[in-house]
Amino acid sequence: MWPRGKVLGGSTVLNAMIYIRGHKNDYDNWAAEGNLGWDYASVLPYFKRSENVQIDDLRNSSYHSVQGPLPVSHFQEFPQIFQANKYL
Repeated sequence: MWPRGKVLGGSTVLNAMIYIRGHKNDYDNWAAEGNLGWDYASVLPYFKRSENVQIDDLRNSSYHSVQGPLPVSHFQEFPQIFQANKYL
């Protein structure tokens, strides 16, 4: 069996559970195109409300929070394939 990610985010939802918010300019562009409330400043509080950052360097950032239900951290284990990659 070879699972495939047929969801937003593709196979990352199955393999590494990568958390990526997206780029600030994308949100600001959506708002500029008429999608009110989708600018980065408007969605940032929702990101912060949802996350529980467990990365020491980000704990005191104005862009992150430690109060939410979604733990955000670095990988805890690195598969051997990662160790073989000279770019990591």
